[in-house]
Amino acid sequence: MGQNQDKIQEESSTTITTATTTNSLQLQLESQLQNLPKEIFGYKFDEQQSKWIEQTTKKTNKIENSIKIITYNIWFGNKYYRERINSIAKLFETLDADIIALQEVTIFSLEVLLSNEFIRRTYYVSDAFGTTFHSYGVVLFSKFGFENLTCYPLQTRLDRLALYATTGEINNNNNNNNNNNNNNSLNQRLVIITSHLESYPRDLNIRQNQLLTIQQISQNCDHIIFLGDTNCVSHNEHQILLEGSSSSSNNFEDVWLTSIQSKFANNPNLDQDQQNGFTFDTTINDNIQDSLQITIRNRIDKIFLRSPRLKVLDCSIFGNERITDYPNCTPFFPSDHFGVICTLKLLDENEPKS
Repeated sequence: MGQNQDKIQEESSTTITTATTTNSLQLQLESQLQNLPKEIFGYKFDEQQSKWIEQTTKKTNKIENSIKIITYNIWFGNKYYRERINSIAKLFETLDADIIALQEVTIFSLEVLLSNEFIRRTYYVSDAFGTTFHSYGVVLFSKFGFENLTCYPLQTRLDRLALYATTGEINNNNNNNNNNNNNNSLNQRLVIITSHLESYPRDLNIRQNQLLTIQQISQNCDHIIFLGDTNCVSHNEHQILLEGSSSSSNNFEDVWLTSIQSKFANNPNLDQDQQNGFTFDTTINDNIQDSLQITIRNRIDKIFLRSPRLKVLDCSIFGNERITDYPNCTPFFPSDHFGVICTLKLLDENEPKS
């Protein structure tokens, strides 16, 4: 979420009227987007040179059958910093996701992650040296490579941005579509946007503006995932994504809610905590208890999907168990947030999502 004292969000009863907010933010958005997006290059580890090399050749690989996606705020707090980041790298090896979006990455935590052998063998990374950070930032890891990486400016007081990537080719198995005007390169790529939205409770309008920007830069994408630390407590805060268009096919779905609806249908006795999916929870995570003396239980780390070809199979929480591998450390959680991992199935072109 940002600074520890900033983690107190407004209660879930907070309501925002999307229609009026969208109108009031539109002029700000048009002015803001005059700041040009910045294109960057990703990196891949070169074993012969033993260093991360900038990838000036843009390419991406095909998505086969299914894809696993992670979002995780890894916390810039000093508590057991090296041990925590090393344990996070081990978690990533166990989870073996295809795409990982991280928030609150610092130069130090990036160096630790990029020294991990599994990460070096497995992933391309959006930033190997922290050049897109201020004091901290967001980073993407992908098994597929990057065809495009762009940093989009956001309205912000905390140096936040939206990282946009085309990574992963959606296989087109219907050759009859070759003459379709919509069948261009972007329509056959998976687009990932990650961000760490504004943290302060009073910054509701700034977060709305940030979400409006994300909706705008994603509007021409057929297959897109937006994920990250949204800092959105109330369902109404991200209505811009869920109900941002008059066409339901252009709106995002909240992957956690889709997954829980399926799980609840199969198991009506699913307990409330499993349904809630809290990723920031002071009743469990003592990394937060060290700085906050009140009870906060929120699901603020989220994954949103819009694609006719990708179907939610599962979504779950990780990083919610204490690490006990370090005898000189009291058992600890890897971050002050819990992470979210989802599995998506790639459907055949004529296969329905429902």
